[in-house]
Amino acid sequence: MQSTTFTKYVLLVGMVALTACDGIDGPVSPPDTYGPYSVGHDVFTARDDARDGREIQVDVWYPSDTLTSDGDEPAYYPVIGGLGFESDFAVDDLQIRASNRQTLVVFSHGYNAINIQSITLVETLASHGFVVAAPVHTGNAQGTTDSTFDEAAANRVPDITLTIDTVLARPPYRNVVDPDRIGVVGNSFGAMTAIGTASGWAGAPPDPRVTAIAAISAVFRGDLQETERTSDNAGFTADQLAAIRIPVMLMGGTLDQNVPI
Repeated sequence: MQSTTFTKYVLLVGMVALTACDGIDGPVSPPDTYGPYSVGHDVFTARDDARDGREIQVDVWYPSDTLTSDGDEPAYYPVIGGLGFESDFAVDDLQIRASNRQTLVVFSHGYNAINIQSITLVETLASHGFVVAAPVHTGNAQGTTDSTFDEAAANRVPDITLTIDTVLARPPYRNVVDPDRIGVVGNSFGAMTAIGTASGWAGAPPDPRVTAIAAISAVFRGDLQETERTSDNAGFTADQLAAIRIPVMLMGGTLDQNVPI
């Protein structure tokens, strides 16, 4: 795989180009470094009554004009068993940047992974002016891995739709996020989720509000694992991919043995 810095650089350049980040006029910070904004962090639970009250945790990182200091409480990211780590950059409950044209980027984690798996990426995107929301795909996430492959696939795109619905309706995001500028980024199974928001996947239709996607190490056709060869959701057909009509950025690693280019 390429270095984290390179991945962050390319993905940030791509998302700026694909979603037209708000307010860029003149010189900007290099995308392989933090941007000009402080980063706030928030956590909430989203509920989907249409799916028997399914609940997912959503972490949000957002830009702030508030200057941070050593006395501020850093964001804390729990991992497992009471263990976690503090952010070196993000702070809980900062005031969000006052602008009504901010781009929302939804990040989808990998299979049985964790929504804070790419913390440097999401914090960096927020520092450059993006509002970034990362849902925990309950049943297919660290700590809750009881879903079958097809059950997990069927919940993925609806989880993204639920996240978008909730962010657009929830203060303070509803006052600053531009509903016409929404992108989805994902890694591995999350990259398939990103593609599914544009093509439809596992019985879920595409979300027409998504205007750009970036897929890191996605499976298009074929199989994720030997034991899952009978699943129709273990890849995308040519017809599904041909149905995509929004900007797409694809990334892969030449040394990636699980999802080779």
